[in-house]
Amino acid sequence: MKKNSNNFYEILDNCKKNLLCPKCNKSDFLINDTNLSCKNCKTNYPIDINSRVCSFSPSFTMNKTKNEIMDWWGDLYEQCYANDDSIINENSLSKSLIELEDMFKKRNHLAYIEMLPLLTNSDQKVLEIGPGSGGHSALFASKGIDITTIDITLSRAISTAMKLSLTGNKKGLSFQGDSETLPFNDNTFDIVYSNGVLHHTISTEKAISEVYRVLKPGGKAVLMLYSRHSSQYWLNIVPRAIIDGGIFHLSEENWIGRVTEGSPKFGKVKNPITRVYSAKQIKELLTNFKLCSLRKSSFQFDNFMLPRFNTIRNSFLNLLGYNPHEGCKIVYGEPRFIDTGLELKLGKYFGWDWNIVAKKPL
Repeated sequence: MKKNSNNFYEILDNCKKNLLCPKCNKSDFLINDTNLSCKNCKTNYPIDINSRVCSFSPSFTMNKTKNEIMDWWGDLYEQCYANDDSIINENSLSKSLIELEDMFKKRNHLAYIEMLPLLTNSDQKVLEIGPGSGGHSALFASKGIDITTIDITLSRAISTAMKLSLTGNKKGLSFQGDSETLPFNDNTFDIVYSNGVLHHTISTEKAISEVYRVLKPGGKAVLMLYSRHSSQYWLNIVPRAIIDGGIFHLSEENWIGRVTEGSPKFGKVKNPITRVYSAKQIKELLTNFKLCSLRKSSFQFDNFMLPRFNTIRNSFLNLLGYNPHEGCKIVYGEPRFIDTGLELKLGKYFGWDWNIVAKKPL
């Protein structure tokens, strides 16, 4: 078996007891240079030592929509993160994470308000579902936390693995896999974190049930899902969907998907799925959990569907002496003007993000 300076195989071997074969639901694996092999069903899951990623390839659960989900989020990765990932190093990442935490603090973000206070000791096992380019997980890893991540899009899993390695945390692992068939044993994690991801799955209900399954009794899910009763939904997304025409012939999650998250640049696939939730729907979705807190945030005056309103807002903020925050770059792909004080206050009522903490009963 190959070894590398970061002891990837050693970390994977230590994690092996917590892994579950998504195909046969057994937990008995053999590790070799190129594969993690299920001893029961003989399915091989490829290991790429260069990218430090093990792929629980969801080929046996894939369909047209899941392929489109992977294609779309892969396209967005190339748009937002690929160039910066090619030049990142330990020093630049360390600086970016300091800026990121400051941005999260100033935005009253889920990662700062709900998540960071829960990270109390290095023995906690944390799973992030859908880490994107790995900024959130890298921040948690920099605090010494035992972090595992999984993303259905391979390029995003690779990006996350690279950042985890650069933090110097010797426990972090990044997998490719499907949130609806998580490759982890029951009762494995103290915290499951997912920021703005599970509303993009084919079955959010199934993904939430997987979160519940892999959490330890008493463990907490820290989640962000989109809010139905928000300025973004009623004053931007719905009008755009009417103009686009999708609202008249597509299912709700599909027409919302088409007008959210951006546009393809390297392919033709648009965002397939986005869901939104009322407070009542959130409580129904999390019916097996004890809901600890439910908080709204993320309102900006450019939520309104008016021509060039984003440009107008940014120009006005610039005149007032505001600057784009560099902490946005690692997670949004570019520096951005963050929420003003007034926008933070309005976000409590009209915000796009539901910030959720839910506990699995003992």
